[in-house]
Amino acid sequence: MFWSLLLLLTPTLDERAATFRAWRENEHHFIRVGLQKPSRTPQFSANAPLLVLDGDRPVSIIEPKGPFWVIQENEASDRALFVQLQASRSQQYLKTTQMRLSPKVSPNMEFKIENSENSALKVLRVGPFSELEEAENFCQSAKDWGIPDAFPVIRQQKWPFAWVDQNFNKSLIEAASPAFVQLDPQQPIRLEGKGYRGILRLRDTGNGIRVINELPLEIYLLGVVPAEL
Repeated sequence: MFWSLLLLLTPTLDERAATFRAWRENEHHFIRVGLQKPSRTPQFSANAPLLVLDGDRPVSIIEPKGPFWVIQENEASDRALFVQLQASRSQQYLKTTQMRLSPKVSPNMEFKIENSENSALKVLRVGPFSELEEAENFCQSAKDWGIPDAFPVIRQQKWPFAWVDQNFNKSLIEAASPAFVQLDPQQPIRLEGKGYRGILRLRDTGNGIRVINELPLEIYLLGVVPAEL
């Protein structure tokens, strides 16, 4: 009975994603601060589950039991299903299409503008999709939106990082541009023992992993101004 009640009270990924998007839209001014020199194995800890982002797209939840470490995993990859919408020499043209379609696309989808593998053109893709039928239905909708030549495409998706718990269990962070966010203001994410609010973004510098704190300007000033008085 207890565990059934706990499952009902535990927010799902969709619920956490909706909370994150509402928070993101409510806070209009953000600042990014580099937290440390690049490290091969930065240590994190959290007292509550963390929402994992790919850019600004919520993709999963991790629930570490105690401290965990992030490591580089450049060889790890997976195959992902996208829909290719357009190809053009003009990146601005593709960005205009992206802006036009964004309100029609699920917030869980991500647009990508990439170099074509077979020509000098750039291509606009959206995804990932979980099933081919879902991607084909999206292509039909794209025709109604004035994109007649949309088609499904398989892309190799690389995951640059993994996380390792204190028992040496390793799990891929399935995001190309990963970040952690803890939405409970009373439960900061700790990096090397120090607590941080907002979003912690991971960047591969070539010399290790750089962690960047992205947080609302108001929260940043509350921490900085008293320290300088």
